[in-house]
Amino acid sequence: MTRLFIRPLRAVLAGVLASTLLPATVFAMSHVQRSPGVTGHESASSTLGLAVLDAAQTTTEKGVTSLTQASADDTTGIMKVYAGIDSTGISGYPDNYIAMAFAQISASGTFVGTGTGPVTVSFYLDFDGTFETYSGNIFHQLVANLAIGRVESATTPYGTVQYGASLSFTTYLLDDADVLTEAKTTRSYVSTEFTSVEELYGGATATIVSDAQHDIAGTLRVDIDLAPGDIFSVVANVLAQVNPEPVPPFSQPFDYSQSAGAVDGLNTGAIRIVVPEGYSFSGDEGLWTSSVTAVPEPATVALMAAGLTLIVGAARWRVRHTR
Repeated sequence: MTRLFIRPLRAVLAGVLASTLLPATVFAMSHVQRSPGVTGHESASSTLGLAVLDAAQTTTEKGVTSLTQASADDTTGIMKVYAGIDSTGISGYPDNYIAMAFAQISASGTFVGTGTGPVTVSFYLDFDGTFETYSGNIFHQLVANLAIGRVESATTPYGTVQYGASLSFTTYLLDDADVLTEAKTTRSYVSTEFTSVEELYGGATATIVSDAQHDIAGTLRVDIDLAPGDIFSVVANVLAQVNPEPVPPFSQPFDYSQSAGAVDGLNTGAIRIVVPEGYSFSGDEGLWTSSVTAVPEPATVALMAAGLTLIVGAARWRVRHTR
């Protein structure tokens, strides 16, 4: 079934710049999973790792063919997923109804810097993919989640407060020309009364960059305030899922004999982190150097702008007095 191997020829978006960080120990893990039932992971305290599930094509007793692939690299913050399924020629209910690929990166670290007060740090997850329907009727779904955890003892003594953003792209039926989207930004924790609290968080965004079936793209952003010494965690994941659907008109027995398609997220799901100049994370390798960009603090920007104004003014003065 070669059509399951069709993939867009687009360059991987690294979206990462380097920053000088202080040497220390960090924790990170790469985790990948696919359906049916294959899981792999690598974890380390100072040596970060890559977890990959090689492309695997399987065929069930009824003849349903699926192809899945997933990778997660916590040295670069890049995740990739692909799920394809083909139930053409299958009468009745297929014995394999879901092809799924899942990639996740989780890490923890300590915020460091020359200042004493908190500053805003921005965490991003950029991802994209394509929805392919080769024949019949296919359910497609591409989902990304980004969550930043921070210990806030005043809020909850029982764990961290999670600041998160999620974005999903979905199509259900053959006649659906539009891709359905669902965005969510939350702040969640267990309260002092042992109840789960989930509320809207205004410091996060889930932006739809493109929602065309052959051009899916989105960006998740979570801003939180960190002070030097704060310990925090990052969890990011991307999920691709594809199901064969009965072809209209819907009547018993359902006809799955024409369904083949894929969700291709192999281009990229990439973590990037933006910190003010003079701040960084503990750890001198992996995610903390490959995906971090330092930006000047507002005071520095103002000083640069003032200097530029003086330069422009001097240039204009020279022009006027040399004519």
